[in-house]
Amino acid sequence: MRQLFRWLYLQLFRIRTRLLMVNAIAVLVPVVGIDGARMFEREALNALERDMQHQAQLLRSVIEANVTPAGQPGFDVLRTALTLVAQRTRLRIRLLDGKGKLLADSHQTGPPEGPEPAVPKLWGRDYAPARRHPNRTDSGPLDQRREIRTALKGQLATATRVHQRIQRTYLFVALPVMLKRRVAGVVYVTRSTVPVLQALYRLRTKLFLLLAIALSSTGLLTLLFAATISRPLKRLTDAAKRLAAGDRNVSLRLNRRDRIGELARAVDALVSQLDQRATYIAQFAANISHEFKTPLTAIRGAAELLVDGADDDPNARTRFLNNILADVERLDRLVSRLLELSRIETTLEHRELFDLAAAVDEVVAGFAMRHPIDTRGVLRPLPLHGHRAHLQAALQALVENAVAHSPTEQPIEISLTRSQSQAVLSVRDHGLGVSEGNRGKIFERFFTTRSEAGGTGLGLSLVKTVVEAHGGRVELDSTPGKGATFTCQLPLPPRET
Repeated sequence: MRQLFRWLYLQLFRIRTRLLMVNAIAVLVPVVGIDGARMFEREALNALERDMQHQAQLLRSVIEANVTPAGQPGFDVLRTALTLVAQRTRLRIRLLDGKGKLLADSHQTGPPEGPEPAVPKLWGRDYAPARRHPNRTDSGPLDQRREIRTALKGQLATATRVHQRIQRTYLFVALPVMLKRRVAGVVYVTRSTVPVLQALYRLRTKLFLLLAIALSSTGLLTLLFAATISRPLKRLTDAAKRLAAGDRNVSLRLNRRDRIGELARAVDALVSQLDQRATYIAQFAANISHEFKTPLTAIRGAAELLVDGADDDPNARTRFLNNILADVERLDRLVSRLLELSRIETTLEHRELFDLAAAVDEVVAGFAMRHPIDTRGVLRPLPLHGHRAHLQAALQALVENAVAHSPTEQPIEISLTRSQSQAVLSVRDHGLGVSEGNRGKIFERFFTTRSEAGGTGLGLSLVKTVVEAHGGRVELDSTPGKGATFTCQLPLPPRET
């Protein structure tokens, strides 16, 4: 039983089931309309009965206005007009005296309006209205009918009957003709419900046609949605599960231009980025292990030599300890750079609007005592939206690199300009420049030509990471023997462009 409920629960929350439930709402419209046809029938019959009452009251008013000198109502005046009235209104009008005796009948020689139209058949039978519970008896004598007896007592009376032989429903209205507060006669009006049945038949036929169209459309739409939404999502789910299981040969790309295709491409791009990230982490870990292994090996070797007795020689002991300190300092610089790089990659979202020229001045102030720096090309002020500390760290790495490769007497040139919608920051040194073979590797992590001098190979990599994270790019322009220029292009905020 629990498995059954679980299966039903899963089926209920399937996209195909939800689509079917939503489309089923459209089917309810004609269904409700079919049920509302009965209300239409009741209102139509009530309106028909009110019209009959109005016709009877009009005839009664005419009769009462034509009272003879003998004090009798003028029935004779209307006998010749009953046929014309019945022909135009499809009513059967009969006039009775105060005792219920028939005086005039518009249908005495047959229906003047011609034969009554056929009753439409629904479900293989003649349809009779369900507004009332009709008296299913034959007509019988007029003076014995309930509505006639009620009218002879001075009250309006109505009735509904089904003719047993032809199985048709009729409405009857009996209205008393009053003369000096006494019943002098009765206006008896009869009308068939065939017009109502015909209108109801047309309405129900259209509603059933609408229901059939709604059912077929709902089925087709459900199949269409299932083919265009449910099945592609199932393919995406299956592919995602295979990717999660480690199958990297699965592609989520779908040849679609809708939202599902966009989702598939976005997920595929995400998977590709995750793969690249995993590859990067693996390579990064391998690079770290390689960079850490050399100083750690040197430290271990020096320590083992000291343990083996090298500390007996003061000169050897000093040399080995200095080597250990130098390697420890290199490890410390590597760890510091790695922490800084990691911090930059994880806090790039914290940005603010600041003056880039003022940030450049702060960095230059830290190098003022170490090396001459020319900042005459710095544009002031220059607002920029970004992470101030990260950009200062990148500029500091560029200046450190320039100082390390420049002669002491040659100043480092720093310029800050605006080019259309970008801020252009350049750092130029007057060193030996970058060789042709090293230009393609200059921004790679752990690549350095100054490992003996304590270079970590992470400074320029940090610069590239920061600049690209701000939507910019960094370029190298170098001529061997004439120095190198590193140019960072950073997008300006919209109000500054």
